Amino acid sequence: MNSGVSAWQSKVGGYIVSQPSVAHRPTLGVGVFNGRDALVFNGAQGQYLNMGRGILGVGDPNYTYAIVWKLSFIGAAYSVVYEQNSAVWTNSARSTLLVGGGSYGFNGEGNDAHDLVPYTQNAPIRTIMRVNTARGNAAILILSNGSTYGSNTSAGASNLSMGGDVVGVGYKTTTTPALGNYEYLTGQIAEILVFDTDLSDEETARIDQYFRDKWF
Repeated sequence: MNSGVSAWQSKVGGYIVSQPSVAHRPTLGVGVFNGRDALVFNGAQGQYLNMGRGILGVGDPNYTYAIVWKLSFIGAAYSVVYEQNSAVWTNSARSTLLVGGGSYGFNGEGNDAHDLVPYTQNAPIRTIMRVNTARGNAAILILSNGSTYGSNTSAGASNLSMGGDVVGVGYKTTTTPALGNYEYLTGQIAEILVFDTDLSDEETARIDQYFRDKWF
């Protein structure tokens, strides 16, 4: 019997995202991501991992998420790849790599740029999403499989104030009280890197090459 993946531990910092409920655990897919193992999430079964603390500081204005992933199903709803959030639903406190329909990008809870990058179902993606609230109209920069996309957020990046209470992998951690957890991912996540700085162009290129060599 496959009891799923109960925990995923970082190589540095002692961070662990976990799932105590067997029914909601993702599984380890052997060789599913270009011949390498990756976590497989079934959104219909509400599979996800989380951690009751943030990796980045509250209100951190400059940071980078670098993630290798693939969405297996695109429906009408949004799907979360990775996020850090506050414990209570709050505008502009969310920091999420979010997929919706045929595009993906950044979601900040009412302060978004989540239709930034075109996406095709089942396409393996290496994403490096850089956030810098002082960068004006290019506050969000995404390198997606070697192509660069930039945008400000819908309510202005100066209004972003990331929460630091919870990290979610494969789902939305907080929402309006009546709705509960949702935006589950149906797809695969191979690797997640989190940096507490807005990487330089040179650093971004090095991470992208590392992903290419390892996963593509």
